[in-house]
Amino acid sequence: MEDDNEYAAVYQLTVKGTGFNNSDGTSRASLIQRFVQDGMDVFLVPEPHNAHDPNAIAVYIEVKRWFFFGPYRYQIGYVSERWAKSFAKRFAAGGTIVEAYVRSHHAPEDQTFPRVSIEAVASWALRQKKRAGVDAD
Repeated sequence: MEDDNEYAAVYQLTVKGTGFNNSDGTSRASLIQRFVQDGMDVFLVPEPHNAHDPNAIAVYIEVKRWFFFGPYRYQIGYVSERWAKSFAKRFAAGGTIVEAYVRSHHAPEDQTFPRVSIEAVASWALRQKKRAGVDAD
């Protein structure tokens, strides 16, 4: 149930940086080609200590591994800088991503930068505005 001090918002985003490698050397393009499916969940993870952008928000998928190892998360890219800056402010104010998933993807083997579109549903806190001279009941 939604609080009176919150509102929900839906965002349709294109994942950026899909053609680069992760810090562990894994190819994001290869991960997308192998594992990404329309409708699968994605996870948006703020990276406040990112050397290039303190507002960076990484996009991860979760892949099931062998039975006894459990799932593993792989990074497939980032939220665009424009949206990341906006989201970072809202996260700092207590907002959260309620759910996020792959809307569509296009990842042929010969494409260096696969295209992944995601949808994210957020719950953001409303700013409390004080009106001078008006008492709230």
